[in-house]
Amino acid sequence: MSVGKHIYEQPWGAARGGDVCQTYRDHSWDDEKPFYRGFNIELLLANNSTIPVTDDWGEEVDYVTANGKGGTFCYYGYSGAGPRPGATSSVTFFALIDQGDHVRYVQLNINGQRMTVCLDGSGAQVLCQ
Repeated sequence: MSVGKHIYEQPWGAARGGDVCQTYRDHSWDDEKPFYRGFNIELLLANNSTIPVTDDWGEEVDYVTANGKGGTFCYYGYSGAGPRPGATSSVTFFALIDQGDHVRYVQLNINGQRMTVCLDGSGAQVLCQ
């Protein structure tokens, strides 16, 4: 797993009703409360196993910020992104982060394995420590 494109955008409005993923799907941000950063990250997943990876990411991709806050990424939802055995796929996620904070690491559960990728303040991949 490696990081492809990544970008923080701010200011970003609050999620209406507290549900970031539903607000993301509806494009209905509360721009009167622009206290956040939108974070888009592309993960490049290489499937070195004999088991296909499904497209159902649901609650499988979590993050923890530098300030210790945790959450679940919203999946963009395009089909065919789960890599077949021997293939690499691009999968993109979105998170809403407090201004002044950044995602420190991303954790994925794929076919029973937990993987972690660590990020710097710009969203670029770094060695985990």
